[in-house]
Order: sequence, then C-alpha cells, then structure tokens
Amino acid sequence: MHIYAGLFAIPFILLMATTGLVILYTQPIQDALQGDLRTVAEVGDTPVGLEAQLDAVRTAHPDIAVTAVTVPVDDRHSTRFDADDAGTPRHVFVDPYTAEVLGDTDPDGDIVRLANRLHGHLNNDVVTVSLPTVSALWDGGEVMRDYVVGDLVLELLGVWTFVLIASGLYLRWPRRTREEAGWRRFFGLEVAKKGGLAGVTCTASAASP
Repeated sequence: MHIYAGLFAIPFILLMATTGLVILYTQPIQDALQGDLRTVAEVGDTPVGLEAQLDAVRTAHPDIAVTAVTVPVDDRHSTRFDADDAGTPRHVFVDPYTAEVLGDTDPDGDIVRLANRLHGHLNNDVVTVSLPTVSALWDGGEVMRDYVVGDLVLELLGVWTFVLIASGLYLRWPRRTREEAGWRRFFGLEVAKKGGLAGVTCTASAASP
C-alpha cells in the first residue's frame, strides 16, 4: 500500500510544492517577467495624484471600465489599475511620477495566476459533478449538489498523502521480534555496554516487515 500511495501522492506533493513556491514569490517573479510594466524607469520626487493617473488610463483605454486600483508597494513600482474590457479583465500600469501609461496585461495569462489555478482546483473550475452531501441533514439544503471536479481530485490526492504517511510510519515502527525494541530503535539508536561504560551508537538500519 505504501508504494501505491506514493505513486498517487508524490506527483500531488510536487505539484503543491512547486505552485506554492510560485505563489509565495509572486512579487519577484512578476517583477522579473514584467519589469517594464511593474517598475518605473526613474524614481521621481513626488508622485502625481491618483485622479491624474486614472485620467491617463481612461485616455489610453477609453472603452474599458476601471474597477479597482492598487497603489505601489514602494517608490520603484508602478500603480496598477484593474479594469474590465467587455468582460475580459485587464491590468493597466501607470508610472506614478509622470502619469504615463506603461502598458496593460491579461491577468489570467501570467504564470502566477496559472499557479493559483493549479494550486486551487487543478486549473479546472468549470467541470462539475453532482454528488450527495451529508450537510443537507442539518442545513436543510438540497441533497445533491454540484462539486468542482478539480477540487475533488485534490482532496482525493490529499487523502492518499495521509495514507502514505501512515503506511510509512507503520513500516518504520519497531517490531517486538527485533533485538532492540522501543523508541530508541525507532530513531536508530542502540545502547551498547563497552568496558563497563555505556556507549550510544547511531545506526541507519532499515525497517523489515
């Protein structure tokens, strides 16, 4: 069972670790890939007001609707305006010192957003399956509810990860038939008496079934 659990769980662990690292280092990754948009070429003395920057966005993109604004995290970064372009999300970047529009991007097309989708639902939040739920017993809702297939797959792989850990502990746990039983054997420690003195020897013995 330990081998089969590893076949299921290890790809899941690698995926979660890789996408988690990308999410953790979102800022440096985005700065490296979109440095011409997210950072300014020259740091000025005083930034212009947000209204002037918003006017610059509306002038450059008259057909989009601005929905939110993210101020720069420091004096080296640009201002980001979240916008909606006929149902398509856009990020527009503006130099906070000159109100120059540096460009725009599709937020769903970068590697960080892809990592978030893979980490959350395996990049598939459209395909659903109808399954019964026990929560209907106390919330009075419908028994059959739609669940995202990507979420179900991640939860199933998470269960196999626990099976991998539990079976690994079972295989490593000391057996009574061994010469040295107890927690010392579990951690690979053997106590031997030499010349009347007790010496502790560290071993790297593998567990046998």
